[in-house]
Amino acid sequence: MNHPISMKMLNPNIDIDTFFSNLRKGTEKILVLDYDGTIAPFKVERDKAFPDKKIVDLLKKIVKSRDCTVAIVSGRKAKEIARLLPDLNNRIEIWGSHGWEHIELDGSYSNSRPAPEVLKAIEDAAKKVNGYSLKGRIERKDASIAIHTRGLEKKEQKEIKDKVVPEWKDIASAEGMSLVRFNGGYELRDKSINKGSVIREIIEKSGKNGIICYIGDDSTDEDAFAELKDRGLSILISYEDPISSNADVKFDSMDELIDFLKRWSRACGGER
Repeated sequence: MNHPISMKMLNPNIDIDTFFSNLRKGTEKILVLDYDGTIAPFKVERDKAFPDKKIVDLLKKIVKSRDCTVAIVSGRKAKEIARLLPDLNNRIEIWGSHGWEHIELDGSYSNSRPAPEVLKAIEDAAKKVNGYSLKGRIERKDASIAIHTRGLEKKEQKEIKDKVVPEWKDIASAEGMSLVRFNGGYELRDKSINKGSVIREIIEKSGKNGIICYIGDDSTDEDAFAELKDRGLSILISYEDPISSNADVKFDSMDELIDFLKRWSRACGGER
């Protein structure tokens, strides 16, 4: 058995060794990963959240195989991810803003646009935070607005939770949007496209032969886990036991992820 020591099985119907046995035989292997908290450690200065070098080196090996595809799906803007992963540009697909943006292997960029009422709701949400000292912590994207709270004093975080979050929740309720608590902040977003939508599109493109794995770390990844149910392997990276998750497996360390990627690389013929 090659299981990492503390791997926790959340789905009793999944056997990792069987999965890798099938992966080795597969003609189309698709590895999809979240960015922050998955392949890169969280940073208060978000522009300095570079990925772990060991992981980048393993992904570089994996993408050399003709039958292995790697995609990053992140809440960040797609071009931010490209800047943070210069060694993998034009070698991986990038989905940004939870799936609203897409950079293909050839570098071509496309994005979807939300309805006018969603754009107005995002503008209204931005006005709600004008009176707070949140310079550099408000992030506007095509279909969402986020507040990043990592690094703030507890008093400031509580003020945002008590005052801003209820107002954003009202906007979300009125406009059919979603207010999501992610690791390090809150995001008000159009929920018509999400990480689950991305997985659905990848599955449609791959057809019956695609063997797919998705790896993520927080609530925004649950849509992808749910979409992949009984269709592939989903892995949650968490240092705490989740109350509930759609994931099949839980890792609680970067070492477990590295061990998993080594096995994936071997299945692709990238590491002996």
